[in-house]
Amino acid sequence: MASPSAASVGRNRNAADIGDAIARQLTKHVLQLLDMIRSRRWTAFEGVVLAMPNAFRMMCKLCQTVPNVREFRDGATLLHVVLRHDPPARVVAKMMALLPDVGAAL
Repeated sequence: MASPSAASVGRNRNAADIGDAIARQLTKHVLQLLDMIRSRRWTAFEGVVLAMPNAFRMMCKLCQTVPNVREFRDGATLLHVVLRHDPPARVVAKMMALLPDVGAAL
């Protein structure tokens, strides 16, 4: 059985390094989002997160996949996390409007 070539091993390592770097950046963004929520900076949350519907939907999905973030354990969603930090009704209404399937499930 032939062993993998050095070039093949190098490509796999580079791909893994790139994947790790992307995962670190995504985790960093989720943690920044959580900091905004924990500190109840709702105007900033609306301007940064809710102002871009497609980015918001992507962030909702991303939050579910980032490992080792305790807020999202046990299947909690971004809406669950926001609700734990006493948001204004307008923020909840905007979130639900951007994710109508979530609102229908409530």
